[in-house]
Amino acid sequence: ATGFPLQRLLTAFKSKEGIFVRVLQTQVEALTTRVRKDMKAEMPVPLLLRTLSERAVLELEKSPLLLQLVLVQCDAFLPGWEDHLDKLRRRLVDVVAQVVKVGVSEGHIRKELPIDMLSSLIFEVHVVGQLLSQRNSPKKEQLAAQRRMLALDVIFNGIRAR
Repeated sequence: ATGFPLQRLLTAFKSKEGIFVRVLQTQVEALTTRVRKDMKAEMPVPLLLRTLSERAVLELEKSPLLLQLVLVQCDAFLPGWEDHLDKLRRRLVDVVAQVVKVGVSEGHIRKELPIDMLSSLIFEVHVVGQLLSQRNSPKKEQLAAQRRMLALDVIFNGIRAR
């Protein structure tokens, strides 16, 4: 599809798996660039996280490869590349961590919480929500949006009655 002879590509990347991982890396870089452009400094942190979540959902729907990466499905057909795939997923979590750090500095998020672990947890909640919203339902998009809003509300306000 690129017009390059296969042998030339394999020489440059050493394996078909290397080519595949490079395609994923390019897609992750493009996604993180587009998502960061949507994040405006003047937005409150809860809105930043919602914007990040909504943009990510739109991007994942357009890119089955990225969705497979996020859902850890690529690991099964790329044995030996798990470390590379984890690094790519970490780049996505780093975008969440950037928002969490802003939330801590602005007092929206408690500073004693470990940023890396909290960012991973927020990312994982988003991934599970994405996975579960893949069901065939005429209200799929509406339910997914409601799930994102509820997840963000729980993250910022908890579930304990006040």
